[in-house]
Order: sequence, then structure tokens, then C-alpha cells
Amino acid sequence: MNRDRLMTLLALLAGMLLVSCGGTARDDDDDSSSDDDDIANDDDAADDDDDASDDDDVLADDDDDSSSSDDDDSEPPAEEGDAQIEGVWLLSYWTEAPSSSSEGTPLCQQAYQFTAAAEFSPFAVGGACTICTGEVVLLNLTEVSSSNPDVTIPCDPMIHFPTSDNLGSLLTDPATGFADFLNDQALMDRETAFTEGVATSQQAGSPSLQDLHNNLQSQGARLTHVSYVEAPVTEPPSSYWAMIGLHTVAVAPPGAPEYLPMWWYATAAGSDLVMSGEYVMGSFWQINSNNAAADYQTVTFSGSLQATFTPSSSE
Repeated sequence: MNRDRLMTLLALLAGMLLVSCGGTARDDDDDSSSDDDDIANDDDAADDDDDASDDDDVLADDDDDSSSSDDDDSEPPAEEGDAQIEGVWLLSYWTEAPSSSSEGTPLCQQAYQFTAAAEFSPFAVGGACTICTGEVVLLNLTEVSSSNPDVTIPCDPMIHFPTSDNLGSLLTDPATGFADFLNDQALMDRETAFTEGVATSQQAGSPSLQDLHNNLQSQGARLTHVSYVEAPVTEPPSSYWAMIGLHTVAVAPPGAPEYLPMWWYATAAGSDLVMSGEYVMGSFWQINSNNAAADYQTVTFSGSLQATFTPSSSE
């Protein structure tokens, strides 16, 4: 198995991923620090376009407070419950990675359709991650590269990976000894992450979660969750992420040293604390080869999902 890999930050590709998943940019965002578009002063500035006492703040009790100042008098949104999830992961291999000045040169793509069950509560992950507020458990996974519309060049291992790793196989096939995609994900909602000052990268100058959220807002969406994977440091490594050294560049959440950030979730119209509606997902990381003779230079990760939420019964 080749080990000529290293992890690098990819948080600010959020805008490109949203466009590819059908997101639309906002034309009314002029990025003024005092207007009604900026997350730091969202919807409650003196020059807001509605009553400054109303309930439009995305980081607070958004639009569902029972008080008379709210936009409606509906019940507060459920913060605990379960969700059924259907989605697709897309792995894109590049001979030249996309950048701000280039669309890149694709090598091939792999798509995996999955179903999962999610639980949202302060105790979803238990003592393994006490700061986490949700958990996703994979139920089924099927490769759909030949039928997915986002796959323009389906990967053929004999053609596209004669000397390099078939990353899709390593992340999905238990026979490889890794199959990281089959493992559970621990979730942290955006408000908790912001309140706790959570970081994702050890690299100096790396974009923050606030930067990612702002970038997503410029595309008409918002960050909702950070997703963590277990990547304990063992010898021999028990996960692909541990083998390539994710622990050397990622930041674990407080009190959960074996959990490392891998995915972020965003939505335009879905819920924030729980998952209900349509979401796009991306990774904080891309896989870069430092072998000049490798079949591909870069692998990027993206995806989309639909969540159907059922709130917990009130006692």
C-alpha cells in the first residue's frame, strides 16, 4: 500500500462545492459590517430591515420564539430527536487540483449512496465526546458511480490507479482493513462549536469555522454541523485517517482526543441544531500526493443528503 499522502486544509472550497450541488449566490450581500448580511451583526443591527427586537438571529432562537416579537407564534424548534438520512458521497480524483484560477483537470470520480440513522441530543455520543450534540450511524452503502450524474468519468482501478491507492476501496471495503466511511460520525452543531471556540486545523493561518460559515453565507447557505471521526493512533493503524496522520494536522474537540474533524454540513433551508431537509457536505481536508509519479495529484470529498427528522416525544 502506498503511503505517499499528506493532509491539507480545504475548508474554503465550500463555495465551489455548493455551486456544484445547485446552490445559488446571494446578490444582496454587500459585505458591510453593519448591514443585515454579516454574521457578526446579523439581523439585529439598528439599521436592520425589520424590527430590531424581532427574532431573526441565526445564532439564537431563530424565528420560532413564542414571544410576541417573533415573526410567528409557533412552538420552538425541536432540539432532540432522530433523523433518517439518505445521501451520496462523491470522491473526485484530480491530475491537477482545482484552484481559484483553474477548474483543474479531473482524472475520475467515485460515488457512494448511503443510508444512515442520526440521533440529536447532548448524550448522543455519551462519554466518548461530551461536547458533541449528535451522532450518525451508517446503515447501508452502495457504489453508484455508473449512474450518479455528478460522475463524468467513472473510476476504473485498472486504468486510473495502476500505481496509486484506490481510495474509494480503502474507505468503503472492510476487506482493506480500513473502511473508515463505515464508522460512526460524532456531530457538533454550529452554535456549540462557536460558543466553545472549536478549531479544526493545527496549521497557523488556517480558515476558521467562522470563515467557512461566512463563505457559505455568501452562497446563500449556512454551516450547520461539524462531523468528527474516530482516528485513534495505534500501531498498526486501525483507520486510514490515522495511517496518513490526520492527528498531526487536525484539532480534536475538547475532552475527546480520539475524535478528529473530517466533514462539515451546510444547508440553505434546513434546520440547524438537528438535521431536517436538504444538506450539502464537504471535507475540511483533501488528500494530496507528494509522489510525482502518482496517478493523481489530489482527491477531494463532497456530498449531499436528505434528512427526515422525528422529534423526541415530550414528557
